Amino acid sequence: MKRVPILYNVIFPIWMAIFIPPFTLIPLLGNLLIDGSVIYLTLKRNGVVLDGGKLRKLILQAWVMGFVVDLIGVGLLFLLNDVLYRFFAIEIDFFWVWKDPVSVIVLALIVAVCGTLIFMVNRWLARRAGVVEPAAFRVGLAMGIITAPYLFLVPTGYLMI
Repeated sequence: MKRVPILYNVIFPIWMAIFIPPFTLIPLLGNLLIDGSVIYLTLKRNGVVLDGGKLRKLILQAWVMGFVVDLIGVGLLFLLNDVLYRFFAIEIDFFWVWKDPVSVIVLALIVAVCGTLIFMVNRWLARRAGVVEPAAFRVGLAMGIITAPYLFLVPTGYLMI
């Protein structure tokens, strides 16, 4: 039986971004607020003071790199789905993630990989901004844990109702 790809998971966000721009700004601004809060509070808790320009630059770079890492995660997800289907005839269930243990494991691994990449990137960005190593490590760790793409684990079948 030939596999027919279902594309409404890919098409839905594109349509939303093109035709309803005010709604796409809300998650972007929310993500910026979360990233900025995590970085600011982690630096404050570690007694690190950055001047306003360096702090804003660090937050904006972390925000952009967070999206880059999420896109890498999506690419890995599609690649793994293709490999699993070709070699093992297993398909990741994006619609009802929690019904299939393979889907849960693969998506949890992708979230963990993205969290690790977010940690590494933010640690590097913090060090580049002049944050000393123990605090830079904590900034990266906080960003990796708090801002990992946990929404990958939310079943998208609920959006299609």
